Amino acid sequence: MPWEAHPASILVEDDIGLDRLSLAMPLLGATGWMDGLGRLVNPPPPGQEAGAALQDTLRDLFAPLGFGLRRLAPQPWEDGVSPALLGTREGGRPTCILHFPLDPPPQAEPESPPPTTPQRLTRQGHRLSGPGLLAVKGAIAAAWAALRVADAVGLPLRYAPVLLFTADAAGLRRAALQGELAGHLISFGGVAGPRRWAGSLGEMEMEIRIVAPPGLSPAAAALPVLDALMTLRGEIALRPAALPGASGAAVRPRLSVLSVRAVQDAAGEAACLLRVLRRFGPQEGEVAVEQELRAVVLAAGAAAPRGCAISLSRGPLLPPVVPEAEGPQARRWEDALRWGFGFGAEPFRCYASAQASALGFAQQAGVQEILQAGLCQPGGEEARPWIEIEAVEALARSLLAHMAEGPGLPV
Repeated sequence: MPWEAHPASILVEDDIGLDRLSLAMPLLGATGWMDGLGRLVNPPPPGQEAGAALQDTLRDLFAPLGFGLRRLAPQPWEDGVSPALLGTREGGRPTCILHFPLDPPPQAEPESPPPTTPQRLTRQGHRLSGPGLLAVKGAIAAAWAALRVADAVGLPLRYAPVLLFTADAAGLRRAALQGELAGHLISFGGVAGPRRWAGSLGEMEMEIRIVAPPGLSPAAAALPVLDALMTLRGEIALRPAALPGASGAAVRPRLSVLSVRAVQDAAGEAACLLRVLRRFGPQEGEVAVEQELRAVVLAAGAAAPRGCAISLSRGPLLPPVVPEAEGPQARRWEDALRWGFGFGAEPFRCYASAQASALGFAQQAGVQEILQAGLCQPGGEEARPWIEIEAVEALARSLLAHMAEGPGLPV
């Protein structure tokens, strides 16, 4: 492993729990998790759609462990969203949600170059490669191995695990709105390292429609609005970092113009459509952010040529998320990662997501302790498109140590 250190703490202090945890660790490699990982990674059989095949594989893997996976019903306003799967089993203990953010199946382009990552699970020595392996599928295999070993050795669990598989932001929002989120949450789309997730900015899209009067091009009508947006963009870039405990451009509020295009409606009106993206921190708030954008755009409308009509409509919104850094579960999870990966006693470094996260919906639903880990490396798959077998088992060890019953740490 890239971090050569030794475990800094013992999570389980009672003899029975420690004996069973010690017994479980060497059995991880004998669970056959690599066969299950192959089913998750390899292409589906001919004639079966990739999403349906993945759902069948998840059910086949987790049903023998007592989990009944079910699809969360979409909300009335949702259209064409990817399914979200929730898996629960009898527990009677505080809940720990294991969240796996799946990537939607890629849409192949006819002219796209061949992928650099093998399109099925391949092994070279202690290295594994395959599509989606680093992002989350390796973490699914690690969680499956950990839960199977815990059942096999009778390791008592402190928490009742709940499995949540989502392929888009709507899935997490759906789970939050339906009251399915409680306890604390570990999301497995993060970095494999001694890192503490400091959260992510919120994200709001806005569409601005500028209707040009006769004789004026849509682009000319939109110029005052574009100028005002560029001025606002510069002001926002000077504002301080928006997340506590993290630094850098990833956590600064910002405004981006995503697209500018001319359109003509059925009535023959020429218009310019601007699509903008505003990233913001929790201290700004979505209401204030929207009001600021509207005020700037409408003020710019006064400088537009006579006869221009300007309207705004809000698009998708992802709320910001700031996890509770010093909660008991956060401390326990960091100790578990030290146990599993062998990290040293030095404090974990904070990092923030460069992209907005749907985990803000979980925080809005009352889940304050949101933790993150995974198998990704800094730089992503472009930096290293493979994972070590030991890394998968280290993540499984970490999950076992976190979930195991023991009086040594606070609940």
